Amino acid sequence: MSRGPELIITEKDNAARRIADILSGESATAERQNDVNVYKWGGKRCIGLSGHVVGVDFPPEYNDWRDVEPVELIDAPTTKQPTQEGIVAALRKLARNASRVVIATDYDREGELIGKEAYELVREVNEDAPIDRVRFSSITENEVQEAFANPDDLDFDLAAAGEARQVIDLTWGAALTRFLSLSARQLGDDFISVGRVQGPTLKLIVDREREIQAFDPESYWELYGNLTKAGGDPFEARYFYLNDEGNEAERVWDGDAAEVLTEALDAAEAA
Repeated sequence: MSRGPELIITEKDNAARRIADILSGESATAERQNDVNVYKWGGKRCIGLSGHVVGVDFPPEYNDWRDVEPVELIDAPTTKQPTQEGIVAALRKLARNASRVVIATDYDREGELIGKEAYELVREVNEDAPIDRVRFSSITENEVQEAFANPDDLDFDLAAAGEARQVIDLTWGAALTRFLSLSARQLGDDFISVGRVQGPTLKLIVDREREIQAFDPESYWELYGNLTKAGGDPFEARYFYLNDEGNEAERVWDGDAAEVLTEALDAAEAA
């Protein structure tokens, strides 16, 4: 087993800095590795990722939109490639000699998946070091200290749920984007982008636009009066009445009734 420093991996740099301060009693110092902050104190090192540092994509042979039918993407294999190469390189360098690794990513499904991605990157260069998982809902001193005192295992089932979401996003988005773009003959920079979020959002916008177009406006009147209390400043008051349900209403829907009311209000000397 390696006898290097213990490595702590967080989801973001600000989390790494805060956790390092808590665990070190604010004695941790920062150094740059591959243009990434690494916080160190004693025999520990802490690095923050940038969310997902690897991305899911199809193999290169599926990149040609004209030769690959969109339906072929449904069953196409997927690969993972680093998207943040500087962070990945720094993580691998630190993990290579780590005696222990602690994954401290966010306490949710995406955090578990990011933790699994970090786990796999560590295992590529270090097969022996134990890898623990700590979970906390907020980066407060009590929660962080408690979490690190009671480490757990990574939840690979929860991470798999996150991976399923990634693959569905990729497959759904890529297949529909290509299908619509090829059908409309809009390729290159002018392609039609569709995705798991974009599709439903577009439907909400279309439904709302159709409601607006189908709206049949009706005329109504609202009556106001300028009043003055004895010895006071003028103020504006709105006319209201009790409708058939016994509720206060301000809109008058009959033009003739509005005209009669206006004349009556004009003639009144007191309200």
